[in-house]
Amino acid sequence: MYCAKDATTALFWARTAYLGVPFLAPSIYHFTAEMLRIAKERRGAIIAGWLTAVIFSALAVSGMLVERVERYWWGFYPRYSPLIAVPFLLFFFGYLVVALAEFLRAYPKSRGVEKKRIRLLFIAFAVAYLGCVDYLPKFGIAVYPFGLRRAPRFRRRRGHRIP
Repeated sequence: MYCAKDATTALFWARTAYLGVPFLAPSIYHFTAEMLRIAKERRGAIIAGWLTAVIFSALAVSGMLVERVERYWWGFYPRYSPLIAVPFLLFFFGYLVVALAEFLRAYPKSRGVEKKRIRLLFIAFAVAYLGCVDYLPKFGIAVYPFGLRRAPRFRRRRGHRIP
């Protein structure tokens, strides 16, 4: 998508990426619940997260969430439909925040290695959540998505084909 030469191609890849993006937050929550051994108690929230991710994935691929792309200095980037964006972001960030809250809730009761593991995972997820700044360009705010790494440009050499 970032290296696409036209908006049509970029839009195809943006929507294709959203086959998986909605599943990130419920998978993090599910991992958290399993790791803390509370998955049985949180079964309803886990199932709801996965089912909601399926719905948002379908909405994104159909064009209802990712309605277009916009060209920034680093390349094309998806733009959200304002109507669907609010519920999607509430869902997505809600599950991310609840995962952190589960770690915070479990930390005081934990001991030894488990306490260290929870602390380190909490820090790791908190740092990883900084990548959420990548959502700003989806609303027209030209902040470089620092999680993005540009693909290398290939040059044709005489007698060689680019795969």
